[in-house]
Amino acid sequence: MTSPNADRPPERRRFWKRVAITLGAGTLIIGSAAIVGTWLFINRGLTPLLERRLSTLLERELELGDLAGLSWNGVRVGPSRLNATESDPTYVTADAVEVGFAPLKLLFQRELELDLRIVGADGYLEQHPDEGWLGVDVPTFEPVEDPLIKVRMDDIDVVDSQIT
Repeated sequence: MTSPNADRPPERRRFWKRVAITLGAGTLIIGSAAIVGTWLFINRGLTPLLERRLSTLLERELELGDLAGLSWNGVRVGPSRLNATESDPTYVTADAVEVGFAPLKLLFQRELELDLRIVGADGYLEQHPDEGWLGVDVPTFEPVEDPLIKVRMDDIDVVDSQIT
């Protein structure tokens, strides 16, 4: 019995072998680069991105700690601080901040609803006559342009905390 490749010329076999090796190596290189890029973004870029976005939504300077945990529907960062402003002495320091979101709603409806959970907070809260206790006006307006992803904050929970 003869080999099925016996009737093919050796040059043709070498060509397909080179194609297979090239495709395999390319896939390995691209996959490795994607994994490294994702790892770098999660560990170095995600916290500053959340910090900027939450500061904008809260209309206050927020300093988030280092990434402490990541799950399919949220992020946990270490010690964080919501700073006082010139017009508002309210401040909070927290042992951890958890930001939760619904990934399916993000994928299908292009809406990112953030739930903020402050754990182990210590701070001072001053009541505003017009704006209530937090004095945070969470924007509910729709922007003029249609953004790629609509971001809004639904809840702010404070647990295991001491607030004056």
